[in-house]
Amino acid sequence: MAKKMSVLRTQRRQERRRLRNLRWKNLFRMLRKRFRRAETPEEKEKLLGELHSVLDKMGQRRIFHPNKVARLKSKFARYYRQSLGG
Repeated sequence: MAKKMSVLRTQRRQERRRLRNLRWKNLFRMLRKRFRRAETPEEKEKLLGELHSVLDKMGQRRIFHPNKVARLKSKFARYYRQSLGG
């Protein structure tokens, strides 16, 4: 019986974590889309800062692996520089 209760507690914990991770991933996707659709360089720069901040927090919380976070930040910075024409 004790094992069954332990399993149920683990399942509840996993569900809470899954929903929390899903919220962070949805926030990341929304910012990524806004960044790509941004028209002005000022708007892109502001969104790039927000995107980097969210990615850093996701890396700290291990929602994404820290190496993936670094790779994505680099990718978005490169995209930003290309959009400026340089």
